[in-house]
Amino acid sequence: MAVYLETMTDIQNLVSVMPYFQDDSSCVFLDSAKQNDDMSRYSYLSADPFLVIQSTGNQISITQNGITNNISDNPWRLIKKLLIEYQDDTFEFDKPFTGGAIGYWSYDLGRMVEKLPEIAVNDCDYSEMWIGFYDWVLIHDHHEDLITLSTTTSNPQIDYKERQQWVKDRILESNLKVNDAFSTQRLNATFKSNFSINDYIGAVEKVKSYLKAGDIYQANISQRFSTLYDGDPWKLYLNLRDANPAPFSAYLNLPEICILSASPELFLSLDGQRVETRPIKGTRPTSEDKILDDELANELVNSEKDRAENVMIVDLMRSDLGKVCEIGSVSVTGLWTLERHPTVWHLVSRIEGKLKENYGAIDLLEQCFPGGSITGAPKIRAMEIIEEVEPMRRGLYCGSIGYIGFNGSMRTNIAIRTMTITKNNLLFHGGGGIVADSDPLSEYQETLDKAKGLMRALEINQ
Repeated sequence: MAVYLETMTDIQNLVSVMPYFQDDSSCVFLDSAKQNDDMSRYSYLSADPFLVIQSTGNQISITQNGITNNISDNPWRLIKKLLIEYQDDTFEFDKPFTGGAIGYWSYDLGRMVEKLPEIAVNDCDYSEMWIGFYDWVLIHDHHEDLITLSTTTSNPQIDYKERQQWVKDRILESNLKVNDAFSTQRLNATFKSNFSINDYIGAVEKVKSYLKAGDIYQANISQRFSTLYDGDPWKLYLNLRDANPAPFSAYLNLPEICILSASPELFLSLDGQRVETRPIKGTRPTSEDKILDDELANELVNSEKDRAENVMIVDLMRSDLGKVCEIGSVSVTGLWTLERHPTVWHLVSRIEGKLKENYGAIDLLEQCFPGGSITGAPKIRAMEIIEEVEPMRRGLYCGSIGYIGFNGSMRTNIAIRTMTITKNNLLFHGGGGIVADSDPLSEYQETLDKAKGLMRALEINQ
């Protein structure tokens, strides 16, 4: 397999060209809307995958050349097999992703990793996993402010030169204007939650009873908000991007679902054999008042409760990484780093390791899935309790969105601060970690603080 790179001097940014591909099959945009460091250095745009894999449970559909085959298999095992078929680790380019798999893994795909009870209502009308294999990608290097078109020879249906020309023609021949691409859409909406405030407080109290009994150390409990939306999802994403820019954002316009994510959290990064995860645990609202904002930040940094919660998740992630990393290689390289986002302050930690030689990206993702920062600890018992106290299945929320390259690289987020749109039904969540000394009303308010950026994008009347 070969990769061909070409500098695109006539493109200023990927946001401006995204509408040119909006109507193409399965258009995807992995968007570093806020750059922090090398982890958010690049943004990626692609469309028209040559292979698509969807799954719910062990029922899988594989679409290629317009033909769909349905099989029964373990989705993790199948994706690993297909990636191996296309993998080429001889790429020597400095860009971490030049083509490969892009998609999502929903929270409920964790049922293919661990056996969990089935209590919550499953009203998800989209696949638990959707992965497209893309033979081309536009890459925006934010450090160099340079956009590159990468095409690969992985697609047996089209010559790479034809693909290059297809992308160029799509941009040059489009009748859309850049100003139209940046236009936004506002609306006033009302929403409903799957919890009343009293029911959420009751759920927190239930979790605290399990904490007191020694079942868990913490559990993450969320409420789901919903509203009707029949507008342009891309324009809504621009609203979200403006209200809540985040380093691991994403926009996926797929046949079953449209995903608008403003995630601040890196789940897993794999470059060569180097693994990194950055769990978030610990939150305070931000304030436009500078003095109050500083007070809230200092309060979070010095909170023994939030630090303890963070350490619990760090220990959990160290354990998960230890399943697939070389012995002695897993280490905490950052603890309780303060990060400011538009509506909240967060405490973020960093864990690194070296993946064992016989393991790859899917092994790493499966063994760590779903992320411990949005389950609790111990993970399996926390997930059992989540299933008991949350009235509906989570779907994509707290799952993961990202890429796995044909070169073996991977970068995925935790799908928080994320909207999904299916059949005009728009959903998003807000959650928080519950520990023994949690105040139920404060925990309820934290869910609203985390959802505030998404509500701003919708201009929801609270």
